[in-house]
Amino acid sequence: MKKNKLLFLLVFIILVGLLWINFFKNNRQDKLFLTEEVELLDGYTFKKEVQDLNESTAFTVDSEGNIYIAETISGEVVINKYLKNGKNEIVAKGFNYPITSMLIYKDSLIVSHKGKITKISSKGREDLITGLPSFGDYSNNGIQIGYDGHLYICQGSATNSGVVGLDNFENGWLKDNPYFHDYYPVDVVLSGINFKSSNPLTEDKNDRATTGAFMPFNMESSKETIVKGKTPGNASIYRTYIGSGKLELFAYGIRNPINMVFTHDNKVYVAVQGMENRGQRPIANGSDYIYEIKKGDWLGWPDYEGGEPVTLKKFKPKNASQPQFITQMHPTTTPVKPLVAFAESGRIGAMDISRQNAFGYVGNLFIPLKQTENNEAKIVMYDIKGNVASDFIKNKSKNILKEPVQCSFSNDGKLYILDKGSRSLYCVEKVEESNPITNKIYIPVEYLIGTLVISLIVILVIQFRKR
Repeated sequence: MKKNKLLFLLVFIILVGLLWINFFKNNRQDKLFLTEEVELLDGYTFKKEVQDLNESTAFTVDSEGNIYIAETISGEVVINKYLKNGKNEIVAKGFNYPITSMLIYKDSLIVSHKGKITKISSKGREDLITGLPSFGDYSNNGIQIGYDGHLYICQGSATNSGVVGLDNFENGWLKDNPYFHDYYPVDVVLSGINFKSSNPLTEDKNDRATTGAFMPFNMESSKETIVKGKTPGNASIYRTYIGSGKLELFAYGIRNPINMVFTHDNKVYVAVQGMENRGQRPIANGSDYIYEIKKGDWLGWPDYEGGEPVTLKKFKPKNASQPQFITQMHPTTTPVKPLVAFAESGRIGAMDISRQNAFGYVGNLFIPLKQTENNEAKIVMYDIKGNVASDFIKNKSKNILKEPVQCSFSNDGKLYILDKGSRSLYCVEKVEESNPITNKIYIPVEYLIGTLVISLIVILVIQFRKR
């Protein structure tokens, strides 16, 4: 009789444990696995890795699979470390908004935040680079360690197309920094074209402003005026050895370089946001691009868009005049042309390249494109060798992807996607061929402890009733 009771008790405990684990497993699957909710290439799973993020802008993954995400919590810009066990902790704070890029370098965390590049290590905090010209429309963006050992820094432009205007006042920075403008990294000769507008910096509604290229707001330019180059300048890519503090110009004339990717054959690819139809010098039909660049390259900004002169009719806005060159004596009349263009500028985020057979498509770029009024959010795969771009992930009926800002691969061959719009970090993983439909589920220790607690309670109740 006693053996039967013990057997019954053992079976009961096992059943309770299985039901408990199955409950959380199913709920976790329903909540996090979204493979059927998106259009995704066969052989991959798509799940929500982290959710309910706060104004997330960038992330990186360490060799152990821990994820560092830049967030704004209670008005403070922090780096939140999400551990593999599901817990998280703030590891650094007090940054300028936005943090646009992070990377793991040896035992340190290198952070690109507005105006600065900062290193966080066990020895403390050190600003590697300061004084970056990031008080305009765009900040210093992606950072990357090249195979030459340099730290590369992408620096965006201050304005849309080289002229400070009303759009910059609407963006909020002109009032706070009325003398700020684009600083070119090399000497530039101006054509003397000036642009008129109202003056929002005065109370007189009839006051008019006249602004020249590469000048502060309401300051005119003259023909053949030479504006001396400045280091660091806008719309450029610089490189430096970590710790040296000395910047070397790598490429320029790049309106808003988002980030760079290096390949094993020493080629360099950069994601770039093109000019937009706004401001005192609007440019129509701008796009986002992927370029292959070399040291010393000039990509044409602000007088060329996607390798073509802005004087072409295709760049004329409907309600504005045909754009003209605002600089003279260009380095070349045939600047570097992009490998691929994506309709509508301002969509492209930080890309990455697949390097692991565990994921597949080795050598392909994975590029996030955010949702706009005319285009949907998606992740595009670009085959560099074949020069073919194709959709890797798209939404179905629900807008799972809204504003993907970064794609990045971990060392174990997983693709992570940070989506600022949905406040989530997603993970794409290749399904093992031997078990293509099984999803790996992590059961937190708390759930297993809960199972033991319930089992112990059941045992105590039975013993109490027995007595």
